[in-house]
Amino acid sequence: MKRSTQIVLYLLLSYPIWSLAGSPANPAVSSVCSRTHDPKLCTSSSSKYAGSYPVINANAVLQMHLRAISKRASAAQGKAVKFASTSPPNVSSALRACGHLYSNIIDLIGVCLRAIGANDAQTKSMVQINVMQVRQSIQQCDMSFQMMKMKNPMARFDNSLMKMSVNCDDLNNMM
Repeated sequence: MKRSTQIVLYLLLSYPIWSLAGSPANPAVSSVCSRTHDPKLCTSSSSKYAGSYPVINANAVLQMHLRAISKRASAAQGKAVKFASTSPPNVSSALRACGHLYSNIIDLIGVCLRAIGANDAQTKSMVQINVMQVRQSIQQCDMSFQMMKMKNPMARFDNSLMKMSVNCDDLNNMM
């Protein structure tokens, strides 16, 4: 066996398999997420933030999930900008608009997180309204491409963001 093959095999076999799986599911997060529309997505996207919360309840998981949406929207915004730079003018314009909508989503999530921090009588409604606006922003991005009769290159991001926003509604209703 060649020396380089031996090194590669050694590295692959010595690298712990669990490190390839991402964040392990937190049982307390899984328990709360089990009551959402997409428990697997809720658990996988929220568990990585569980260490920041001393108590895991619907309120904490909602905050974790909102943070995950913000991170996902930020990644989508970066991809939209990247795709826009190499696309034809009409597609580029739609992608730039999507980028602005993702920025809007990040702002809306910030408002939700601040409202949860205030924890007053209007918190639940504020979160509900802002999550609804998140969905509207996602739909606006999709409509830009539907009007051009094109497949949305951001569809993968939009689908996950839409599912995550529905989970936020479920979590918000648990509070």
